[in-house]
Amino acid sequence: MADTWPAEVTLRHGEWLLQASTGTTQRANSALPLGMPLGTVDDVIAQVTEFSQAQGIIPAIQVPLPTDEDLDQLLHSLGWAANGDTHVLVHDTRALMPPDAEMLIRHEDEPSNDWRSVPGFDEAASIMRRYPADYASIWLDGQAVGAGRIAIANDWGVISPVFVGDEHRRCGIGTAVVQVLAAIVRDSGVDRLAVSVSADNAEALALYGSLGFRKHHMYRHRILTERSV
Repeated sequence: MADTWPAEVTLRHGEWLLQASTGTTQRANSALPLGMPLGTVDDVIAQVTEFSQAQGIIPAIQVPLPTDEDLDQLLHSLGWAANGDTHVLVHDTRALMPPDAEMLIRHEDEPSNDWRSVPGFDEAASIMRRYPADYASIWLDGQAVGAGRIAIANDWGVISPVFVGDEHRRCGIGTAVVQVLAAIVRDSGVDRLAVSVSADNAEALALYGSLGFRKHHMYRHRILTERSV
């Protein structure tokens, strides 16, 4: 998933990724432990802090759970504040129905102006363009009302993100976008899907749950606070 959402600056510290980007996306502005760091945990925490401050961002660490519960508890004890939990959900592309054939669907290889008109912001476009992906949008009455992105990495189709216009929510548009994205990677021979959803996004969790997605794990961002210093 990290491969499909690449930061502007990435530094490896052992098997940790130290990442920094413009904009507010936390995933691309945090350290990601993928295995053992160089040196001790204290060493890598100090390195994360030094790197982040040099990049002008708040030091943050994305903690996969439950695999890194010890790290989470350590950061908590050091005063690193929890900054939101996220569920990682997975599914099988073959288990999803194809989209409604009567819907007007546009398939692109970049986040065009029309595609970006659905979320209504542009700060993540530079991140999305740094990795090859497919972009799908659903159209009604000449207007894009739903949009989604999917990228393939290591035989996984990673959805990030899906948007539905406010006035078209709860009308099946989100379901159609996910079905379109699943069909795109299924046609490429990819069977597995993954998506990250904020734990407080009840609407999105309900959508993916209704489609049969299941929880694989979660992660939590821990950020440096004044008490940590």
